[in-house]
Amino acid sequence: MPSRQVQENTLLSFMSAVQTGADGIEFDLRVSKDGELVVGHDKDLSRIAGMPHAMNSLTVKELKALTLRGAGQILTLNEVTESVPFPVQLDMEIKDGMAVPLLITKLKTSSQLRERTILSSFNLDVLENFKTEIPDVRRLILLHTWSALRGSKELWQKVLAVDPWAVGARRGSLTKKRMEWLRKNNVLVAAYDKTNSNMATKRIVNKGVDIAITYRPAVARRLLATIVK
Repeated sequence: MPSRQVQENTLLSFMSAVQTGADGIEFDLRVSKDGELVVGHDKDLSRIAGMPHAMNSLTVKELKALTLRGAGQILTLNEVTESVPFPVQLDMEIKDGMAVPLLITKLKTSSQLRERTILSSFNLDVLENFKTEIPDVRRLILLHTWSALRGSKELWQKVLAVDPWAVGARRGSLTKKRMEWLRKNNVLVAAYDKTNSNMATKRIVNKGVDIAITYRPAVARRLLATIVK
């Protein structure tokens, strides 16, 4: 996650999160021109590197040669799994469908990696594919808005058919009733907020969710310690 001090999706940002006591890190996966899994949120490089090229139009070597706004460089998935110590959890959000077969192949090679991996996506079909191929890996369904599924019995049946470990939604859409419903269906509740502030993190923690996806893990850790006491 980005912060005021470090660039998002870089090794520095991941290690900073680990050092503050985060249970896991969240990052986004895409595919390079030469078919390697790489870490990046946006489809193109405009925001993080000031150039209009799509990430999948450059090779790993070309991506790594870029000067990012801030510090660090674009990472491959292999670099993340080798650098972030066990048992820190790895929440991998799939941004590119081309990443799915590559990631399935990688996860099948290591039971320890499968144990620490969470696969997240806004796309139910992607998660259904993971359920079929690597059912032992946890699946986290992300929702842009809860209203997209409001009153749609068929869609919610499809959500539950993926056998999700958790459902993640914007903090503001998670009412007490909705959280109770998810838990009755043996699904954990995850919350995120697009605002990068201490207050946004506090609101997530105060919701009483099972998983807080936050830009500020140190703040979340301090708040949780207070609640436990």
